Amino acid sequence: MADRTNRAGQYIGDYQLLRRLGDGGFGDVYLGEHKHTHAQAAVKVLHARLAGSDELKEFINEARTFRLRHPHITQLLDFGIDSDEIPYLVMDYASHGTLRGKHPKGTQVSLFTVLSYIAPLASALQYAHDQHLIHRDVKPENMLLGAHDNVLLSDFGIAVVAHSSRSLNTHEGINGTLPYMAPEQLRGKPCPASDQYALAIVVYEWLTGNRPFKGTAIEIAMQHQMTLPASLREQVPTLSIEVEQVVLTALAKEPDKRFASVMAFAKALQQASEVQDTPPCVVPLPSSLNTLPLSGVAVPIPTEEPVKVAAPLERESVFTNKLLSPPIYTQPASPYPTHELIKAAGATAIPQSAVPSRTSLSVSSPRGKRRVRPLALFLIGLAVLAIIGSIGLSEMTTLIPTHHANATATAQMIAGETATVKAVTTVTASTYNQTATTNGIMFGFDSQRTRNNPFEHTLNATTVPGLKIAWTSSPTGSFIGSSPAVVNGVVYVGSNDHKLYAYRAVGCNMSSCSPLWSSNPTGGIINSSPAVINGVVYIGSDDHRLYAYKAEGCGSGISTCSPLWSSDPTGQAIESSPAVINGVVYVGSNDHKLYAYKAEGCGASTCSPLWSSDLTGGIIYSSPAVANGIVYAGSNDRRLYAYKAEGCGSGISTCSPLWSSNPTGNLINSSPAVANGIVYVSSHDHKLYAYKAAGCGTSLCPPLWTSSPTGDFIYSSPAVANGIVYVSSHDHKLYAYKAGGCGTSICAPLWSSNPTDGWITSSPTVANDVVYVGSDDHRLYAYKADGCGTSICAPLWSSNPTGGWITSSPTVANGVVYVGSNDHKLYAYHL
Repeated sequence: MADRTNRAGQYIGDYQLLRRLGDGGFGDVYLGEHKHTHAQAAVKVLHARLAGSDELKEFINEARTFRLRHPHITQLLDFGIDSDEIPYLVMDYASHGTLRGKHPKGTQVSLFTVLSYIAPLASALQYAHDQHLIHRDVKPENMLLGAHDNVLLSDFGIAVVAHSSRSLNTHEGINGTLPYMAPEQLRGKPCPASDQYALAIVVYEWLTGNRPFKGTAIEIAMQHQMTLPASLREQVPTLSIEVEQVVLTALAKEPDKRFASVMAFAKALQQASEVQDTPPCVVPLPSSLNTLPLSGVAVPIPTEEPVKVAAPLERESVFTNKLLSPPIYTQPASPYPTHELIKAAGATAIPQSAVPSRTSLSVSSPRGKRRVRPLALFLIGLAVLAIIGSIGLSEMTTLIPTHHANATATAQMIAGETATVKAVTTVTASTYNQTATTNGIMFGFDSQRTRNNPFEHTLNATTVPGLKIAWTSSPTGSFIGSSPAVVNGVVYVGSNDHKLYAYRAVGCNMSSCSPLWSSNPTGGIINSSPAVINGVVYIGSDDHRLYAYKAEGCGSGISTCSPLWSSDPTGQAIESSPAVINGVVYVGSNDHKLYAYKAEGCGASTCSPLWSSDLTGGIIYSSPAVANGIVYAGSNDRRLYAYKAEGCGSGISTCSPLWSSNPTGNLINSSPAVANGIVYVSSHDHKLYAYKAAGCGTSLCPPLWTSSPTGDFIYSSPAVANGIVYVSSHDHKLYAYKAGGCGTSICAPLWSSNPTDGWITSSPTVANDVVYVGSDDHRLYAYKADGCGTSICAPLWSSNPTGGWITSSPTVANGVVYVGSNDHKLYAYHL
């Protein structure tokens, strides 16, 4: 029986439960306070016990695997099982309440506002679907408002438990809230389209003020199965036929009659809104949306000709949440906007990405219409009775490189330089390889994480426009979010398929290359980026371990390699990237600690740390930076920490920090960069921070300066080169700031890029006065490091789209740019 006791005042894990925030069929949510750091979080205590050790292990493995990181998904901070074998989840606390609280039952919401909510919600759901995870409980109560009124989808942790807990799945797949449950979910066969259906119910409810199905529980369940929703236009005559048809399509009884993806639904709703009789509602949506033609409906679809569309939203629009992308426009025939589109106010064009197919999600769904017969009605009624018992934007970038007007002259210039490129490359390679051998190469290029390669001389602002693809890897088994490291002619990169890969840096004389070797699978996905030094490759895994491999592989003819050694398990996943200096490997863990290991191992197959930090108040995704005997790392408790690199004395295994920052306004996932006595780090509060590396003489230090807020979260780690700090933001832009500050406490950027067509999660890399960064619009970009003479700069070059988001941070080595993509491939670009 579910335990519905009010636990306020009790401790669960490291959190004291202060008060109950709400309850539901899956569990009760409490406001919790960490017993050490006093940081507040939302703690969900689930109404299910785990039956035994196998189920306990399965729950932990599932929760670790599905640690979703997305700007519109509440972050899962921790999880565990209490002494009564009841699982609990610790999530970010969204202080501004829910969309149900903002729009109570019976409240009508304008189409304009609905579109602003659907953009981030559809993006969050699509991200989860791409990782084969179904939410199962989409409803306004699970749509939260963050500190900046950004929309957050919560309770993905419940989907995790639904995967792992047989106790919660008495009726397989029948988990959710009845008024929002799709017919197939009621039948115990949820699929990604079930979340689309639930989101469409929410849209229907917002637009009309009513849910489409009402009555007793059994009546609502039967209506989901057999009754068509009432017309929206009969309730709201101002809605267009097109908008109504889009919503009703998403509410089709059979999953295969709905849109091919939740993103396609959001895009179709956006486009349908543009043919309203009233002024069009143009709402920024993720660039990966595409349009599906609706049978018999005059919804605009992409054409090969430039089409003038509605002007972008004014900046003083009523939206309080940050919108995800520039307004949606159709694709032009040429790679560049036409003269007429350039002149139009904001009427530029962006490419449309392909809609993810249903088959790509490996989900089968019922086909064809079914005639409901009396016997079937009776059986459905019996099933329902059983079920009830168990249900407790800115303007679009104009991507015209500054060299485009003189394309012919530029091409000739590049051709004229080609004769010298090989000689320069030889010198560059020699210098780079010598440095890599001596100091190692790791995420951020060096242990200070400056992300600046000073040894690149082949690629520069003049030659970069000539970049073209050199080779790609054959697909790995999953996303590549890891950033590559290049040492002695080999490229190393991790993959979410649990493996480390090694490729020949110059390729294989073919367009698609197999690895020289790969590791045996670790026990978890590899988000960590490799560090390579002294013939050893170090990398973390979500199985809680740090691994060390022989860089040259494990022998001729052996394609899969075991590690030289691995760490004893830490308490949680290692998504942090290791830093290696002076014979010590430093890495953070999701168990809230920083660890230090002897780089050569311990003489055994599994090694204990030399020392670890005291618990911080949050996960350490941040990759540590090491400079002048100090290790710096950010934490999800919103602070930057500084520790003595050699530890805190003989025989002392856990160390307190030398100093920490005052809390920033949100999580720090960014890795710090250290240059010229200053530590730079970014925060989810939209800002870049600069601190004195030596501290401030007290245990808590304020920043020297901060940036003015960017338009969205900053996941990116900063790069520092030639007196400038570069950082990218989820507002689709790259920013450049004066490294020494601006003479005041809050600094505006020297310049920023035109928006790309997607978030920028990738961290910038600087080499020879060029800044490289990837984007979620599937492209890699290159910008002139010292700007373009104006406050907003176009790229020097961008790649053709890869097949997936580029969250990997690029690496530049010996005239080649390497980057991973979520299409499972590593890409190499050269002149």
